[in-house]
Amino acid sequence: MASITARTGDTTGIPYLIAKSGIIALTKSMALSLAPRIRVNAVVLGSIETGWVNWLSGDEVRKLISYIPMGRLGKPEEVAKAVVFLLSDDSSFITGHTIVIDGGECTACD
Repeated sequence: MASITARTGDTTGIPYLIAKSGIIALTKSMALSLAPRIRVNAVVLGSIETGWVNWLSGDEVRKLISYIPMGRLGKPEEVAKAVVFLLSDDSSFITGHTIVIDGGECTACD
């Protein structure tokens, strides 16, 4: 699991986004090393409605949602469905990729 900030950058939480960027790089490298026996993919998450949202004020949540063209936060169940797909034989020719689940989030689009 990685985070959208690994792809967009951010002015806060820099150690976190560096770690998540490393996951993206590691995904491609491990896929090259382990294919064809093992497939390696990453899931890059945007704003998903989990416990971290409780730390935000109502105004902060509304502002965050304004950056998401889908008009809402993602649901954990939506992430789970993508992960199940990647684990299934339906994705047997996918390796070394990052699947972005972010509702089109664009915090840099101001």
